[in-house]
Amino acid sequence: MTGTVLRVSGPTEAVRSFLVSTHWKPCATYFQGEPRTRSSRSVHRVSGFNLAVSSASDLSLPDQVRDSVRFMDSEGKELDRVHLLGLHGVLDFGVASNPEAVFSNYRFPAELLACLSAYSVDLEVSHHGVAER
Repeated sequence: MTGTVLRVSGPTEAVRSFLVSTHWKPCATYFQGEPRTRSSRSVHRVSGFNLAVSSASDLSLPDQVRDSVRFMDSEGKELDRVHLLGLHGVLDFGVASNPEAVFSNYRFPAELLACLSAYSVDLEVSHHGVAER
């Protein structure tokens, strides 16, 4: 995964209710009890959907943060509905280390953290290792 994804999960009926009345176009939807893939025996343990928020490179966290703040500023009503329906949101930033880096650190500005808090959305970082040149 590259970029940032909003992952929303919760009770099946709440997920279905949200999806039928939103303008969001999820990149994935899944429902509890359904197979994870067509040929899989394992099933989803929860219902939910994923929504691409930023397609910025996993080496460009500042761009992902900028896109995410813009998204939350413009989609506040829908984010409020997520919370009001009892759904749980997680904003997942996909990051990778620069090949020349001795160590990597990821800074999240107060503006982003304030937006996350305002809409009761959690923050997650998915580290993909060292990026290819």
